[in-house]
Order: sequence, then structure tokens, then C-alpha cells
Amino acid sequence: MLKRLAITIMAACLPALCTPVSSAEIRVAFAISDDIFLSPVFAADRLGLFRDAGIQLRRLNLRGADTIQQALKSGQADIIDASGPAAAQAFPNGAGGKLIATAANGFYGWTVAAREDRSIPSIRDLAGKMVGISTTHSLSDMAAQLAAENNSIKFDIVSLGAGSIVPELRAGKVEAIITSALLGLREVSANRARILFDLGADHAPFLVSGYVASTQMIETRQRDLRAFVAAISQALTHMQANRRWSIDLLKEYARISDNGYAELLYDTVIRNMNPNARVSPESLKEALELAARAWKQPELAALPVAPIYTDEFVTAAQPPNSQ
Repeated sequence: MLKRLAITIMAACLPALCTPVSSAEIRVAFAISDDIFLSPVFAADRLGLFRDAGIQLRRLNLRGADTIQQALKSGQADIIDASGPAAAQAFPNGAGGKLIATAANGFYGWTVAAREDRSIPSIRDLAGKMVGISTTHSLSDMAAQLAAENNSIKFDIVSLGAGSIVPELRAGKVEAIITSALLGLREVSANRARILFDLGADHAPFLVSGYVASTQMIETRQRDLRAFVAAISQALTHMQANRRWSIDLLKEYARISDNGYAELLYDTVIRNMNPNARVSPESLKEALELAARAWKQPELAALPVAPIYTDEFVTAAQPPNSQ
């Protein structure tokens, strides 16, 4: 009798034991779909790190900084990306969201580039000349300010739009352009442009890309946020330890066919990023002060950084098994 009862109890328990644990969904929205700074998210997904942590990542088909900020505020998204200054403006005093992790702590891959066939010996020869950026009140604007300050010169800055900046350079409408890695290094790799100044070379600390979580996520889903941050940190550790794997991943992520271009992105950007995703208050402050000068908004420099971020979700990254 006892034996039959034990068998019955075991049979009743088996379905519960065999049922997979449900994954917690995290909805992410990024301003640019193939931002190299955010490629560790793609890598973490490919490595199965989100799955192993009980997370199901859902990418929302939203683009543009304003759009994703509104999505976070409205509860449509759980995590978005933003520079330190953009996060400070969109979520003053942490209202509605806070920076929870750093994606890039410098202008890695950002360059001042001129057309290959133009006789411009150095960046100092751009003084007073037309230099193109994508848009004002953006990272591009901040990069222009930094390049000018570091070389003690002044440019005639022209806002061209992200889609027009490279064609305008090719057409000779501007003497040089200031761009992120995906645009500028593509031209350099194809021998259509050459670098006059590498903004990431001196590793100056500026929080140019980070992850912002909604207030609701921060208050109610701490475990999921820790798992998300740990996964992207581990993914970057893996990328830096596995060059060939990472270059192939970047080609797929950014839809690149040129192997040399992908290698340049890896060596210039991925290798310089820090797997420790903790937000540095000094880096955040430097970014705010640079934006204050570039955007002509001095009030940004006076903002306290403590309400803008939290570091409670960052833990030491452990590399996953090599693949």
C-alpha cells in the first residue's frame, strides 16, 4: 500500500519537475540598430547567456533617441541606450529612468576624417574650414567640440544629417567629417578617407553610451537587471578573448561583407571597451561638462550626477566557456 502511494506521489510530481522555468521578458529599444557599442547585447544572445539567466530578450522595432526615450517613459520599453548627457536631459533627477551600466566609456572609433585625395596634412589644417557632423546636440557635436579643444583650433561646423554626411564628404562639399566608427572607419577601410584625428586614442573618460532602465524595472525587477548586466559584461569579455569569433559576429550584426572593415571595428572599438560596466561618476561628469560646452547649455555642467545613475546592478563579469 505504501509502495503504491509513493509511486503515485512521484508520478504526480514529475510533470512539475519537467516543466521548464518560464523566462522573464526584457524589452529593449536602441536608438541605432547596429550601434557597435551595443554589440555585446547581440553577442550575449548568441552565446545563450540571456537564456541561461532566465531572460528572454525582446528587441522593439523603435529607432531614434526621442522615440526610445518616450517608449521608456510610457512603459513600452524596459531598457534603452543613451549617452550620459542625453540620459540626464531625458530623465532629470532619475525621474522615469536611470543609467544602470556603461556600454562605452570613451569615443572609441570616432574620428575626424578627410577624403583620401585631399592634401590636408593634419587636423590643424582644418582650422576655419567646413567640417561635417551628423546633427547638433548629439554625440557628433560633442566629438567636434572635443577634437577642436584637443587641437586648439576652431572648425566651421556643418550639420548634414547621418544619411548625408559621407556623400557630402565624397562630393567634396566639406573638408572633413566627424563620425562614429560605423561610418568613418568604413570610408577609411575602403581607402576613400584617411584619419586626421582619432578621438578614442587617448582613452579620455566620457560616458558616451550607456544602458538606461525604467524606474519600474529598477524598483520591481532587480534580479532581472543584474542578470542582464552580467550577461552583457560576460559577452564583452568573451568577445575580447575570441577575436575571430567576434569579427564574424560583427559582420553579421552590422551587415558587413568587408572583413578588413570588421577587423578595424574590432581593434578600434571592441578591444578598448571595458567589461566592467559600472557607471563611473567621473566619466559621467566629464560627459556632462563636454556636452555643456558643445551644446551651449552650461546648466548641464552643474547637474549632480548621483541622481542620474545607479551601480547596484553591476557585478564582476565571469567569462563564459570559449566557443
